[in-house]
Parts: sequence; structure tokens; C-alpha cells
Amino acid sequence: MTSNPILLAAFSLALAQPALSQVNMALLGDSIIDDYLGPSNSIGTNTNLAAGSFGQILADTRGADINFGAYKAPTANTADAWDSIRNFGYEYNWATAGGTASAQELNLDFNGPDAPGYAQIPIASNLAAQVAGLAPSISSGDVDTAVISVGPNDFFYHSLVIDTASGGFYPAPDGQLDQTFTNLVADSILEGIDTLQAAGDVDIILGLLAKRPGLSEEENTAIDTVNNRLLTEATEKGVVVLDFMEWTISGENVDPITQDVTIGDVVVEYGSVASISDMSTEGDGAYCTYEGLCPLDSHAFSYLAEDGRHLNTLMQGMLANEILTAMNTHFDHDIDLLSDSELLGLVGVSEVPVPAAAWLFMSALLGLVGIKRRN
Repeated sequence: MTSNPILLAAFSLALAQPALSQVNMALLGDSIIDDYLGPSNSIGTNTNLAAGSFGQILADTRGADINFGAYKAPTANTADAWDSIRNFGYEYNWATAGGTASAQELNLDFNGPDAPGYAQIPIASNLAAQVAGLAPSISSGDVDTAVISVGPNDFFYHSLVIDTASGGFYPAPDGQLDQTFTNLVADSILEGIDTLQAAGDVDIILGLLAKRPGLSEEENTAIDTVNNRLLTEATEKGVVVLDFMEWTISGENVDPITQDVTIGDVVVEYGSVASISDMSTEGDGAYCTYEGLCPLDSHAFSYLAEDGRHLNTLMQGMLANEILTAMNTHFDHDIDLLSDSELLGLVGVSEVPVPAAAWLFMSALLGLVGIKRRN
């Protein structure tokens, strides 16, 4: 049999193509991007939720393609953590619950240092501290990709009118959402990008600041001001800027009227919040709290985790696909998106039921096979 020279050439070319190397990814920002781990409930620690963050989901489902570094399981001893910033979880995840874009310290008491019971606490970390910790890993070539999601907490603390360590409202002395404030937030993020890029060759994905429910019109306008600067100036730096929540607007899984999300045959009601009663040691979801409580279906199929503020596992899976799509589109990767079956498997549903029409079609095919065999 003579061989086809064209096919042989194509086969040889395919063998000669080098496989895309594993992505070494770092995460920076706040609890939206942090690993959802325990054990502490204090500000600045990993969030102890019965849910998986998109980083945890990617590590578990795309570990062959994306490396987040070594893993440290949480213990009751904070001395076992990576350090005061990374706590437990993945080595290249520098994000912390309560993290901010700008640097500052907050006071627990509104009345100042002379008041009884006054205490000063540091915020979990700010982006500059996280960047300083990560930069050596970029310089050494251990990290080649960074995802940043930070800034909403700057507005969150401002809306609470928390007293700053130096007096006045956070973070500006006059407490106003003016240009000084928005520049402080935007400049902190842009300066962090400059430091990362100066450290070495790194691909960067930046998430725009999300608007959480309850913000005033003034706060939403200020967030838009920050995002407009990021869209222009970060893009000029070669950074991929994303609205991480774009799937909630235009995603094919989202009902345009109700905003409910459909994954497989599961419909997740927009804004629904899981309850503590939806967790049990008998739960079969992949992500459990530090205390060993795992999500039941009633928990897993809620839009938000039990704290009512963070996206639950299935929604974080949607976010994971946004990140993968950006990587494939802008950085020439070819990593499969998470399927409905994979997402549902993370919350204890092993299969996506096949529609009845498909079963009838398959049954008909099997019948034809049986007829052929009898003949």
C-alpha cells in the first residue's frame, strides 16, 4: 500500500508542533478571587465558605493546564500559613478577604484613639503589598500569568464611613467621593500593573470593579470613573481588561428578563442566597467549610454562597470560563471551557440528564443496530 505524502507531511508537522506549556497563574485582589478557605472569620483571612472560587475550580478541573503553585491546607494554627498575606491555599494566590487597591489602615472604633475600646487593625492586604510579594516569582520565571480583581472594597469601606488611622473618613480626609478618591483607587491598580510588568514577562488579566447591590448613585458613578480609566490606561499597557460579570448580561445561559442562570437542567435563581441549613457533613459538593460542612443540593443551586455576598460555586464556574475564554483569545492558549457536566459535578450532580427527545433518538439507533445484527 502506497502512503499519501500529503498526509505524512501533515502528520510530521503535527508531531513537530511543541505542546503549549502549562500556565503558571497568580491571583491578586480581594475575597472575590481568594481561595474560599478557613479557619478564621476575621478580616484579612481566607473566606470560610461551602463554595469554590474560580481559582480553586480551575485548579481542580484544569490542573494539567494551569498551575497555581503548591497547596497548603488550612489548619487551626496561623503559623502554618504561607505568610500574613497568602494564609492557606495556593502558593501563587496573594489575594485576601478584605483586600483593597489602595494602602491604608482602619480603626474599629469611629470615635478616635482617645475613645475607650479603640483598636487599630490593618486591612488584610492591599494590592501594592501583594504585588511586592509576587514580583520575585515573575522575575524567576515561576509565574507567567496574573489575574487581578480588586477595588470594590475601597468603596465598601468608604460607604461604611470607617475612621482611618490618621483621622477622618476612609480613605480621603474629607470623606468625599471626589477625583482624589477615584484617582487613588485607579492609580493603585495601574501602578501595581507597572510593577508586575517591570518584574518580567507576564500576561495580565484585569477585572473591572463590580458594582455590588446597595451602592449609592454617587458611588456607582465613582466606580464608572475608575473603570473608564482602567479600560483606557490598562489596555494601553497591554493588559486584557474584562468585565468578569459579562456573562450575567449576555451569556447564553442567562435569562435576559429574570437573570436566572441555567446550567444543564439546573436553574439558579438570580440573587438567591444559600443558607447555613443547606450545609451538612452529608453534603456531596466538592467544596466544604473548614469545619467540614459540605453543600447539599439546596445550597449548591443558590446564586450566592451562605454569606450572601460571594458568588456560589456554579456562578464561580461561569467566571472561570470567562477567564479561560480571555486566555484562549488573547494569549493563544487552547484550554477547554468547563462543560455543564463538569460544573454540576462540582456541586454533587454527576450527570446532565439527556433530554427525552435525545433518548428516543438513541433508542431508535440502538434498535437499528439490533435489527442489523439479527440480519
